[in-house]
Amino acid sequence: MASMSANLRLEGKVKLKNMFTAGKTLSSCVTAPDGPGELILAPPMMADVMPLHVSGGVEWVVGESCFLGSTPGIQKSTKMQGLGKAIFSGEGLFVTRVSGNGVAFIMSLGAIHSIELQPGQEYIIDNEHLVAWSASMSYKTELIGSFMTSMVSSEGKVCRFTGPGTVYMQTRNPTSLAAYIRSIGVGTN
Repeated sequence: MASMSANLRLEGKVKLKNMFTAGKTLSSCVTAPDGPGELILAPPMMADVMPLHVSGGVEWVVGESCFLGSTPGIQKSTKMQGLGKAIFSGEGLFVTRVSGNGVAFIMSLGAIHSIELQPGQEYIIDNEHLVAWSASMSYKTELIGSFMTSMVSSEGKVCRFTGPGTVYMQTRNPTSLAAYIRSIGVGTN
C-alpha cells in the first residue's frame, strides 16, 4: 500500500497453510466499512501494474512475484506444477492461480505486453519474461536451439504456448537487470 483514504481499514493476515506450499504467508487486507475510498498500490520494484479482470470460471496462472493484490471475490491458490515445468519454466515448483469474479492486479519488470493466441496458434516466450497466462492454455517447456547454444548464450529456456488464450509478458528480464546492476558496482564496496 502506498496510500489510502482515511476511511479505509488495513489489517495484516498470516496464512500458515501457505508456509508449506511456498505461498506468501503474510498479507494485507484493506476494507471499506465506512463507504468507498481510494487505495493506491505500489509494487516493490520498478514495475508496470495491470488489472487482470477475472470472471466466468476462467482461471489464470500468475508468475512468481507477479501477483500484487486483488479485489474481493478473487480466490488465490498455490499449486504444485510438474518437475519438468518447474525446472524449465522459471516459475519454480509452485505457481499462483487466481480465479473467481473480480480484479487481480499483476505487476511486471518493465511494461506488460499482451499476446492473444488463436486456436492451435503457437508462441514461444523466454521463461524470464512470463507474467500471467490463461490456465486452460496448453504449454510445454523446452530448450530452444542446442544445449550448447543455451549454455553459451544464456538464452534458450522457453515456454511454448498453444492457443486459444492470452499470455502476458514483461519487457524486461530480471536476471539481466540484476547482472547489469552488479556490473556497474551498485551494492558493492
